[in-house]
Amino acid sequence: MARLRSSMVSVAMLSLPPLLFPCHSAAATPEILYRFIGGEDGSNPAGVIAGSAGVLYGTACNGGTSDSGAVYSLTAPQGDSSSPWTKSTLYSFTGTSDGACPNALVLGAGGVLYGTTAVANQTTSQTAFSLTPPQSSGPWMFTLLYNFTLPSYEGGPIAVATGPNGVLYLTTRFGGTAEVGSVESLTPPAAPPGPWTLTVLHSFTGHTEFGAFPMSGVIVGPGGELYGTAQSGGLTGCPTCGIVYALFPPQSPGGNWPFKILYSFTIEENEPVGITMGKGGVLYGTLDTGAVFSLTPPATPGGAWTEAILYTFSNTSSNDQCYPLLIGPGGVLYGIAALECCGIIYSLTPPDNGSTGGWTETTMYDFANVPFDGGEPGSALIFGKGGTLFGTTYNGGTSDLGAIYALKP
Repeated sequence: MARLRSSMVSVAMLSLPPLLFPCHSAAATPEILYRFIGGEDGSNPAGVIAGSAGVLYGTACNGGTSDSGAVYSLTAPQGDSSSPWTKSTLYSFTGTSDGACPNALVLGAGGVLYGTTAVANQTTSQTAFSLTPPQSSGPWMFTLLYNFTLPSYEGGPIAVATGPNGVLYLTTRFGGTAEVGSVESLTPPAAPPGPWTLTVLHSFTGHTEFGAFPMSGVIVGPGGELYGTAQSGGLTGCPTCGIVYALFPPQSPGGNWPFKILYSFTIEENEPVGITMGKGGVLYGTLDTGAVFSLTPPATPGGAWTEAILYTFSNTSSNDQCYPLLIGPGGVLYGIAALECCGIIYSLTPPDNGSTGGWTETTMYDFANVPFDGGEPGSALIFGKGGTLFGTTYNGGTSDLGAIYALKP
């Protein structure tokens, strides 16, 4: 097990004014909360999640004491808002039995963090883990929940979601019986500290009716059903265009999870990425072609879901919509799009009730792909304390190794 370490890093010496994209105007300027400097500090952060008291938690694929990645916290200043945020390393991965390159993180009951690692080689497999906070002070406790010993090094989980009774739902891009993706559950022991139980809920086959290559994790619906997307599959004459699917809980414990395609995309609107659920069970998502869509459930059970394109960006690059949307007050959608070289933060405002107009796009910020600030956005947005938006950049920052930012809508 890796040595638990708590390193406190001040942001004060790294405070530089943010740069705006030189060719575009922006409605607001993000505040850079932290800039990664590489080495033990880490680099190229994934997304952050919000905890209590304004604390953010995140992962870096590189860095830590063994350069195998780390989980960190970023704590807001107390009292004086002009003071720097404080970074603390909660756990450094060793690249052995605990895994390497943490790639997903969620917050569970009691402030416990659950996550997965992405890298496997001759010395380590991909893993699922938990980090339990100390009761008062001291180190966080690392627990290895599961070690994925799959034939493919890329067969382990790419995303994790929390469900009822502490169950974790995992999505793999290359796992399952056909190695084209799967949805799995990881169930805690009835009597801790027993082993967690891995169950494959659905193996994608690559066939049209079952899809292949999920792009992101699942979301849990109000009835325990799971919703997700797959990059391939479809029943509209385009078997590689992608699908939105649902998995329904079994009628009896241990039974099969029925799988259903909710919508198949066309050649003009293909490759769905992440989705999120809004009011009335409406699903909102993005397409790799640069479109934002909604999927409305049927008025009567068993009916067809209704798809609508809410907005299409005209100057997108490839893989432009790789992150799920965030739903704010009034049904406003917030997202990340890669436009031209670097990317933007945008909002989509729904039309007024009774209006026949379309959704209104507002560019909130343009990133600059240069050192110090900017860089490419590296994660989906989240809401934090006070309704502030938080996110990360994959590069940018003082050392061009990534940064964490905040933006007030």
